[in-house]
Amino acid sequence: MNAKRLIVTLLGLSSVAPTSSPGQTISPYKVLGRYQQYVWQDQHGLPQNSVHAIVRTRDGYLWLGTVEGIVRFDGVRFTVFDSGNTPEIRSSQILALLEDRSGSLWLATNGGGVNRLADGRFVRYTTRDGLSDDYVRCLLEDHAGNLWIGTLSGGLNLFRDGRFTSWNSKDGLPDDHVWALAEDREGNVWIGTSGGLARFKDGRFSVYTVRDGLPNDVVLTIVRDRTDHLWVGTDGGGLCRFNDGRFTVFGAKDGLAHGRVRKIYEDREGTLWIGTIGGGLYRFRDGRFVAHTTKDGLPGDSVESIYQDPDGGLWIGTNGSGLALLKDGRFGVYTTQDGLAHDFVTATYQDASGSVWVGTAGGGLSRFAEGAFTRYTMKDGLPSDSVSSIGGDRDGNLWLGSPGGVSRFENGRFLTWTVKQGLSTNHVNAVVGDRSGNLWVGTYDGGLNRFRDGRFTVYTTRDGLAHNSVLSLYEDRAGGLWIGTLGGLSRFKENRLTTWTTNDGLASNHVLSFYEDRAGSLWVGTHGRGLTRFKDGRFATITTKDGLYDNLAFQILEDDDGNLWMSGNRGIYRASLKELNDFADGRSRTVTSFAYGVADGMLSRECNGAQPAGWKTRDGKLWFPTVAGVVVVDPQQRHSQPPLVAIEHVTLDREARPVGQVLRIKPGQENLEIQYTGLNWSRPAQVTFKYQMMGLDRDWVEAGTRRAAYYSHLPPGNYTFRVVADNGDGVWNMEGRSLQVTVLPPFYRTWWFATLLLVVVAGFVGLAWQVRVARLQRVHTAQLAFSRQLIASQENERKRIASELHDSLGQHLLVIKNRAALGERATHDHRAAREQFDEIAASASQAISEVREIAYNLRPVNLDRLGLTAVIDEMIEKVSSVSGIEFSTDLVPLDRVFTPDSEINIYRIIQESVNNIVKHSQATKANVELWRADGDLHILVRDNGRGFNSGPVMDKTGSPVARGLGLTGIAERVRMLGGMHSVASTPGYGTTLTIQVPLPSPAGAGEA
Repeated sequence: MNAKRLIVTLLGLSSVAPTSSPGQTISPYKVLGRYQQYVWQDQHGLPQNSVHAIVRTRDGYLWLGTVEGIVRFDGVRFTVFDSGNTPEIRSSQILALLEDRSGSLWLATNGGGVNRLADGRFVRYTTRDGLSDDYVRCLLEDHAGNLWIGTLSGGLNLFRDGRFTSWNSKDGLPDDHVWALAEDREGNVWIGTSGGLARFKDGRFSVYTVRDGLPNDVVLTIVRDRTDHLWVGTDGGGLCRFNDGRFTVFGAKDGLAHGRVRKIYEDREGTLWIGTIGGGLYRFRDGRFVAHTTKDGLPGDSVESIYQDPDGGLWIGTNGSGLALLKDGRFGVYTTQDGLAHDFVTATYQDASGSVWVGTAGGGLSRFAEGAFTRYTMKDGLPSDSVSSIGGDRDGNLWLGSPGGVSRFENGRFLTWTVKQGLSTNHVNAVVGDRSGNLWVGTYDGGLNRFRDGRFTVYTTRDGLAHNSVLSLYEDRAGGLWIGTLGGLSRFKENRLTTWTTNDGLASNHVLSFYEDRAGSLWVGTHGRGLTRFKDGRFATITTKDGLYDNLAFQILEDDDGNLWMSGNRGIYRASLKELNDFADGRSRTVTSFAYGVADGMLSRECNGAQPAGWKTRDGKLWFPTVAGVVVVDPQQRHSQPPLVAIEHVTLDREARPVGQVLRIKPGQENLEIQYTGLNWSRPAQVTFKYQMMGLDRDWVEAGTRRAAYYSHLPPGNYTFRVVADNGDGVWNMEGRSLQVTVLPPFYRTWWFATLLLVVVAGFVGLAWQVRVARLQRVHTAQLAFSRQLIASQENERKRIASELHDSLGQHLLVIKNRAALGERATHDHRAAREQFDEIAASASQAISEVREIAYNLRPVNLDRLGLTAVIDEMIEKVSSVSGIEFSTDLVPLDRVFTPDSEINIYRIIQESVNNIVKHSQATKANVELWRADGDLHILVRDNGRGFNSGPVMDKTGSPVARGLGLTGIAERVRMLGGMHSVASTPGYGTTLTIQVPLPSPAGAGEA
């Protein structure tokens, strides 16, 4: 075939080959009689289904070369690097991969030269750097650490000390299209080209073609095996081995049915694996070829790459059908492929001779001894080919239970007892022999049977049995027989039956299994309600809510390390017996359990629950029946290597950030996502994690199998993010990985802003203090002025009262005194005496009137007699009559509305307002109005006088000068009444005084 046509075919198959092959599956049978097969395709994360190269690097990652980029795989997640997200990768078609001795990963690309990945960075080498061709096909590192590069049309290149040296057909190379490279023990480089096979030795090429025995000149792959034989795969000529200058060809006659060999790989056991174009995968061992094709479950028959990882798994990259892994399961499985009677296994049991008996549903019974199975069916005397129970008696006899009765194995045949011989029913669920020589038979709906001396004794609910359908039987170390039924738990001891149900604390009445631990506690497996411990007469139950993997336990077995292994429909699981006891005793709140299934070698995770549903053999292995064969677990073969932990990706508000440096989060950046992984190829999907943001999280966050941590907001500060991982088998890498995180505070939470704010606040406080002091000083000055005015007013009032008393009342009293003296002297002149007494009377009347006037000015006496409204009206009429000012009034009735103290204040407000008009306004007209509105008393006093400037009056220093005592008194009385007032006045336009006083509540009106 033309070389260029061939490469187009290889790269183009991915777009035309079917992609509807099975998704990620685990084979329901053993591949090549040994391996379990896993398949990944594009729906599981591959960018596309053609895998041209595979290598696992020392950091634990598996790298895949595809035509849509290089893919990093951790066993769970695929991460793609291509020309779209990695500018250094010019071509996304990756055809070969190589990890060199320094740990750098080299990529051969189709049109983009070669790339080297080191320390997380890609570097590109192309023809500009001296490479002969940017279309690269293969890579080889020789024993000296030099890199050899085969190209599509540029021949052979050597990269050494940062420089490229090239050879082509002009230098003796048979063809410039180099497909494959290999090195022999002597350090010679072998080159597979489209024109034959060449050896490069001492700077010269030796060429081998079809003329020398090569079956085809197009050499696609070369491998040197451990015996230094050279294996050559050709395009159409099959496989050949080159030794001592001669070619030995292997083809259809030898079992290799397909002649287009694309890949040859030798594994660590010396087995040769051959990948073909269209013919599937072949294993060559002990001189025999065995094929594995799509007919056998291989996802595709065009194999592009083969690689064995350090754990022994064999990876197969196909052209258009995805990635496959052939792997030895951790658990052994025996199926019909190994000679088992049937794949649907019901029960297992080891007899006294060490043989393991395996009961099936529909295939009869199998005995496993000396590595081989022997089958027994109804032809050998079995009443049914469906076995529901296997057991043994004290004498070492083997007993079987089936839907056809109970049978004993003797001399290669089975002897059966049924209802005809006294068995309560033929449907037998459980068989066990006790130390006393009794054989106990549990039946479906027929109760419990004891077989001794050839006779059956039946026990039913009438005898105290919990239920007549017996599912399981178990003899404890004290000789008690425990019976699990559909209706509860019973114990037969000393010829008595004792029963417990859910009313007594049992988790479920559907009891499936028993196990007595070394301390004498009885563990009870139930159907769907968890695991129950019976100790000292009390039940304690553990369920999935407490950390148990499953609430179903078909069987309970203890390994040599103190773990309980249980089986159920969801797989096999184990838990530490110590942890289970600690929980049952209240010393812990959770238990840790580990689950196993198809990823561990089981062909189906679904187990079966006949009796016994599992057995621990003398070598410590655990046998469990499943719907796809019998599973053999070696508890000692646990993976002890902790997983490698890596932080892969950090995004902040969906923007990628570098992983290997301190992450600085600025104000306003909120959403942090950290993706991590745990590299463990034994059980990658079962790796569990816990993480902690130290400085924020008080304890570890149990993440389970989730591989990302999310933080929506971190307060300012310095943090350390730590993640650790468990390999899925209880082995932790507690060192893990860490990431330093610094969250910067917003400017208003920085020290300098706090300092500046403190200074500003102090300045404002100081200014406010100064303003307050100045205000207090002004108020104090006003108060002093008011006090002086008040004292002066009081003194003036005293003077006025004293003057009035002296000038009027005093004069009248003096007149009265003088008149009385004159009247005494004129006692004999009656007429003169009468005149004197008339004058005394007139003076006394005048004095009384003036005293009343003074008293009225101090407090109107009529206020209490006539009421507030009448007194105000009377006062205004009197002022109007004596002042010559025309007053008009409109007064609302206010009697008994206010308290006496409030009434005098209202009266004095109006009196002072009227007096101010008389004294200062020079008005001719004035009016006084009182009205109620919105719960307030409104007072209006207005004149048409000369007015004044109502703004504040300042002295020469700029300080306010207090106004007259009249307005000040009015303001003070209004304040006492809880009201407000305003004065509006303009020179030449009169003055208006407006007052608003709240009306008291009705309950308080008029009270003293």
